[in-house]
Order: sequence, then structure tokens, then C-alpha cells
Amino acid sequence: MSRGTSRGDTYESSPAVEALLAMARAAPPEAVAELERAVRLRLEDSPTLLEDRLKELGALSEILRSLPASTEGEDPAATPRLSQDEYERLRPADAPSARVLSRRHGSWLRACRAADSMLADGRVRGPGLPWRVLGPGEARPPAYTREECIAAYRACALSLGRRPSSFVYDSWLADVRRRRRHGAPRRSRVPDPSVIYRLFGSWPEFAAAAPLTDAELDGAWRFRLCVLQSPQPELAETAEGPHARLRRLRDQELADAGLSEEDREQLLRGGVLAMALGQATALAHALGGSLDWLAGRTNEPSPRAPAELRFDAEAYKRLRRERGVPEDAVLEALDWTLGQLRRVMTGRDELPLGALVTIASLVRVEVGRLCRSP
Repeated sequence: MSRGTSRGDTYESSPAVEALLAMARAAPPEAVAELERAVRLRLEDSPTLLEDRLKELGALSEILRSLPASTEGEDPAATPRLSQDEYERLRPADAPSARVLSRRHGSWLRACRAADSMLADGRVRGPGLPWRVLGPGEARPPAYTREECIAAYRACALSLGRRPSSFVYDSWLADVRRRRRHGAPRRSRVPDPSVIYRLFGSWPEFAAAAPLTDAELDGAWRFRLCVLQSPQPELAETAEGPHARLRRLRDQELADAGLSEEDREQLLRGGVLAMALGQATALAHALGGSLDWLAGRTNEPSPRAPAELRFDAEAYKRLRRERGVPEDAVLEALDWTLGQLRRVMTGRDELPLGALVTIASLVRVEVGRLCRSP
């Protein structure tokens, strides 16, 4: 048994583990994407909806069950059998307060009806609805648009590196919602398949309305492998492709691009998608090609990238609005938090080329349209 490392953590390696890693490295990208998603779902200790319901309403439900039954003629739908003050006196310290439950369910009466509709194990017996409803003054979310559905499909495809079937999309959506329920300050705007079928009629028609090229999928997948620090499949090289030109780059030209010989060898092995945008722009300029060409989105090197470029946050926001792409779709495609995106938008963090390529694929533009000169 040997000791290995993973993202700074140590683990005990065994022949079985090494065999699994070897299988993962040899598998096609779409298989590794499915494996990554399945392993993450098994390892993440995310509560289920039923567990969430018990955590929120379990104490109130138990207290209500301990009270005497309603007297004949009393309307339980009109008057709560338990006052907020009495609940505050009886509730455990880790149970939500009466004020929190009232806000989440619209009123204290609705919270009591919701808790009264639950069995001890969290299952629903009715007639109340034991989940959050719109509160006073809250507007119902707007209906999904076709553009939002298309953006969600493309986000799913780019995050998995494959064109998803309806089953794969539904599984991805369950993963998204499971992660969004915990600690996310915003509401997810990712449509479920029933919305998609209503707007598009069939899955093939929907997929045809959200086309993605093989190069876009390959670039997004290779960037995901960079993030996971996993080996990448070898690229098919051409005589005038980025790798071939990088090998021919003279020492002084390499230095002018801010790179060393060691950097060159690393880029030839691991690809360019993990490079910060500033470094990637300098390299594309030195090689005589565009950022799209450097990232493998096109085989045509022209037009040559300028020597310096920066991410244009205003162009990103404008293009995202014009294409009807919600911010949620960007976060899901990149597997980023809102804080990560905000740091890039404000210039505190530099955007990796692979992330920029993924965003360009979502809003369906050339990479250069998301950049500006400093």
C-alpha cells in the first residue's frame, strides 16, 4: 500500500484504488463525467427534501401531536391550536423560531397546518403543504422562457462534456437542486423537463434548438479536467496548430511571452486552458493566432490576438442579457460559486482561459468579444 495526494490531502492508496484510477484515466470523457457526478453525489452529505422538512417542521409537528385533539365543531383550518408564545416555550433550541416559520410559510396558521399535515417520519398526509409557500407581498416567479431552457441545456452539456439525454439532464438537475438547497442565497432558475417538453414539444427538437459544437464540448471538458487536476486525452495535432507552433517558438519569443522552457513543457502536457487570460493572450499573440484558435475552438489562427487583453465584465453582462442566459447557467457550467464569479467581475481574480471559453460557448460568441484592451 502506498500513500498518495489529492488536492493537498493525503490518502492511502491500494491496488483496488489504483485500478479504479487507471480505469478512470482510460475511460472516454463522457464516462468520466458521469463517474465524477455519481461519486460527488455519494460523497456529499446533502440532506434530502424529507430530511429538510423534518428539520424545519419536525419539532412543531411533534408538539401539535402531543396536544389534545380538536373539539367537535372546531375548525382547525381557521385557528391554530398552538400559539407562537407556547411554541417558543416548548421548542428545542435547534428548531426554527415561530417568526422564521411564519415568514417561510406565509403565516403562523399556515406553518401549523403544514406541520399538522406531516407524519412522524416526515411523509405527507395532508391537507396542508409542508413546504415553503409565497409569503405576503411575494410575487410568483416569472414563467420560464425558451432562452432560459436553452441556456440550461448548454450549461448541462458544458459541465458534463457531452450532449445530454433527457435522463442525463434530469439527473444533472437533481444534483443542481440538491446543492442549491443548502447555503445558496438565491433561487435556482433551472427548468425541469416538464417545462422543456411544454415549450419545445420533444427532446430532439429541444436539443436541436441548443446546438453545441464538438470543439465547444471538448474545450469545456478539458477545462474541467484541468480543475480536477486529471490527465487529459491527447490532442490531435496539425502542422500549424498551437502545440506545433509552441514547440517551434524560439527561446527569446518564449521569454517575450513570459514563459520558461519548463512552462512550455507543462503546456504541451496539460494544455493551455488553465492559463490566466493575460498569459494566454500573450501566448496567442506570440504564436500568431487568436484566443479561439489557441483554445481549440477553431482551426483558423487569424485574427491574431493583441499582446494584452482583459476580461470585459460589461460586455459579458450585455451579451448574457441579449442571449437570455441566466447567471445560474453560467455558475452551473463553470461549477463556480457566486463569490468566484463576483471576484472575476470586479477584477480581483483573473479569469482562466478555459472559464472564458465556457462562457463564450454559453452566450454563443467568439472569445474576443468578451475581452477588452487594458
